[in-house]
Amino acid sequence: IKFETRIVDSVASLPELLQKKLSKIEAETFVVLQITNPVKPGSVAQTHDVFQIFAQQERILDREHEGVGGSLALAAEVLRQHSGVLFAAVEDDLFTVWMVLPVLENKQALNKVLEARMTALKNEVGALSIVVLQSSHKALQPLAKGLKAALFRASDSVYVLPDTNELVVLMDDCKRTDAPKLLNRLLDGLGEKAKALLKDIRVGFATSPKDGTSSEELLRNAREVAAPLTGTQT
Repeated sequence: IKFETRIVDSVASLPELLQKKLSKIEAETFVVLQITNPVKPGSVAQTHDVFQIFAQQERILDREHEGVGGSLALAAEVLRQHSGVLFAAVEDDLFTVWMVLPVLENKQALNKVLEARMTALKNEVGALSIVVLQSSHKALQPLAKGLKAALFRASDSVYVLPDTNELVVLMDDCKRTDAPKLLNRLLDGLGEKAKALLKDIRVGFATSPKDGTSSEELLRNAREVAAPLTGTQT
């Protein structure tokens, strides 16, 4: 088995069918993981079926290998949720799988994560909160770095929106009443240099599904209620 990882600025070197799938993704740069494995002639018949959850390439009584079960279907869904593509092809007795992920800008990544989480919330009892921090400082990276270091839940994340000079903190599984408490804990965990950047910061909160079911709605509602940062946000 051969593994190859590379970053491409053009998809022209990838298979034509894969290029067509990637043409719908708004990104200029992609991370490509390519896995190649020699196979017996005719042993993989339908590559377009291998990512189906009940796919079976060998008959149960004479198969020589354990199957992957729903693993490929799960991997395909994970990549889809991140705007990526999982693709397979057989050529010259080589079975090749490509895992391709776009390199997204912060706003694109935020939109994708919000879209995926809000889709999941339709079938869950829970909430998703965002905090928009508006700053007069042009250099937001030190504050963003400090907030990322202060995160204590793996499902939370920080995004920089340079066009609007804002930081967005995504708080997964978080009610509106809990969001200010989580924010205060993050701010308490900042270093002195990052805390110095909190001067003149304005903060707005929004929660899905109450305040919106799209990224645009949540951001707009959080901006509309933005107020100067105080010791305790309520």
